[in-house]
Amino acid sequence: MYAKASPSLMAAMVVSSMGRFCTTARATEVEAFFQTHPVPTVQRRIAQSLENMRANAAMLQTLRQSKLADAAYWN
Repeated sequence: MYAKASPSLMAAMVVSSMGRFCTTARATEVEAFFQTHPVPTVQRRIAQSLENMRANAAMLQTLRQSKLADAAYWN
C-alpha cells in the first residue's frame, strides 16, 4: 500500500496526524512507532513534525509555569 501512495499525500497525512500532539511523551511514542514502522519517503517530514511536537511541549510547559496559567490573571 505504501509503495503506491503519493509521497506528498503521505507527508500530508503524517503531518496532519501528528499536528495536534504537544507532549514529549507523545513525541517519544510517535518516534518509536515510526522506528518500528518506517516510511522512508516521508522520513524528513516525520523528523520535522517530531521536532515541532517537542518545541510545542516545551512552550506549553513554559506557559503552564507562568502567571498566564493562573485563572486570576484573566479576570
